[in-house]
Amino acid sequence: SQHQEVGIVIGDPHDIDKIAAALSLYLSLSALTKDVQIVSRVDPIVEFSHLFGIDRIAKEFKGNVKAFTISLPYREGEIEKVSYKIENEKLNINLLAGDKHVSFSENEIQYIKKGAIPLLISTIGITDNDTLTQFFDISPDMKFINIDNNPENTAFGDLMYVDASFSSLCEVVTKMIIDMGWPIDADIAQNLLDGITFATSNFSS
Repeated sequence: SQHQEVGIVIGDPHDIDKIAAALSLYLSLSALTKDVQIVSRVDPIVEFSHLFGIDRIAKEFKGNVKAFTISLPYREGEIEKVSYKIENEKLNINLLAGDKHVSFSENEIQYIKKGAIPLLISTIGITDNDTLTQFFDISPDMKFINIDNNPENTAFGDLMYVDASFSSLCEVVTKMIIDMGWPIDADIAQNLLDGITFATSNFSS
């Protein structure tokens, strides 16, 4: 649907073809819907800085906050009861001491936000499902689009654009974008061309 959140996960090691393919897909999907995120475990190197959209790559998904945890040290006997009260449009969480007094200090309190993981994930240059668990816990609700040209790809996912006869990932993404009728503009085209040029050693291989 138009408003579904989409995540793109880039495999490593990186090369220009892989990054350009992922960014081209990201830019094309972004033209269709606003909720697209792109992640990689590894920071892109300076060599890729000319690719359009390179600044959008993050280390993890940061969706709308679905869980907010207040974490603090717990020592036996210090906290007997936890309660909350809403007053003046504020949520007050009360920690009531037990036999001992509360000994932790304010700088020991951690605030942990957890964002929603998109339920539609597109993988770029990732050969198997196990790699994805390094990014997030896989839930049964998730759907996966597997994009790869590696003959060792295990053919996981719900929709596969996996073809080892393609010389570059950018060619696979180009086919996908055209098949789906998604947008291509000058920036996307340049990324795709850069990836194909790199992967084919300037069209010589």
